[in-house]
Amino acid sequence: MERKIFARQRLLAFIAVGSLILGCIVNELCAGDDYQETAPDSATLAFFTDPNREPRPCSAALATPLKLVQSAITVCLLLMIMARFRLRVHQTHVIQHLKDRQVLMRKTKERKHVKLTAGVMMEFAGELVLCCVHTVPFLAMDIKNEALGRELYYRIESLLCGFMFVRLYHVYLWQEQSVFLKYFDLEDSYLIKDFKTIKLTQECSTSHRTLAFKVAMTRNPGAIIMTIVALLLSSTTYIVRIAEGPAAMPHSKYMWNQLWVTLTQATTGYGESVPVTHIGRAAVVVVMLFMPLIIAFITASTTKSLNLTPDEVTL
Repeated sequence: MERKIFARQRLLAFIAVGSLILGCIVNELCAGDDYQETAPDSATLAFFTDPNREPRPCSAALATPLKLVQSAITVCLLLMIMARFRLRVHQTHVIQHLKDRQVLMRKTKERKHVKLTAGVMMEFAGELVLCCVHTVPFLAMDIKNEALGRELYYRIESLLCGFMFVRLYHVYLWQEQSVFLKYFDLEDSYLIKDFKTIKLTQECSTSHRTLAFKVAMTRNPGAIIMTIVALLLSSTTYIVRIAEGPAAMPHSKYMWNQLWVTLTQATTGYGESVPVTHIGRAAVVVVMLFMPLIIAFITASTTKSLNLTPDEVTL
């Protein structure tokens, strides 16, 4: 059953990443022309300040079909989340039954039903609500935001696309379950009565997520670090693009410039181009907080790989 849950989570991760890429494509089709390096002219400013104007529709021909496809993918994603949740509930009941019969040596055939806590239900409901967000078809809206004396107008597609990066959480869950299933498969331990592994896992003060991360960093530090860096830089760079695109700054048009802004602010800090919006600065701050940890992981793994083994010391 644990492997069924893992298969569901792996599929969820691929669906989440695919829908996120589709959302970025929709945003580029709808708002890509709005990202310019120069300030808007007087006619454009008059259009935005007109209180009676209609919201800007997405003029790209492929935008609406792609939004419909994304709505269908979102429905599939929600159904997969509900199916995974049912499997987890069933797994909890099965493990409790195995504990009663094998670990605690109870001979009763009556199963002890485990009640779901309010925290579990709230987590499940929150996951459904967050994954509902996507670029909705037939919706046109302009969102006004003021940042550092600038009036910016965001398309609703851009904001929805930025919020969809929350779906990357499924990639983290997939990798976590992959490591934990590979090294600590308790379902098989209950079936073969491997009480030693069960006891060690239950009495371990470290949480399963922390333990899985430690094992992954010990066994495959390079792959884990590269995955973290790729996800961190790609997500924050595109969020900076969404936030800074309408700001008419030198880095507003091209994604390479936004990547340069993110990297320099998180490392050397040249200061030649900086984010001017609150969302852009918040995204860069996230990278700044994580980069020292990533550098520490790289240093630790490199130092460990350069340490001499006992055989090398003997030679």
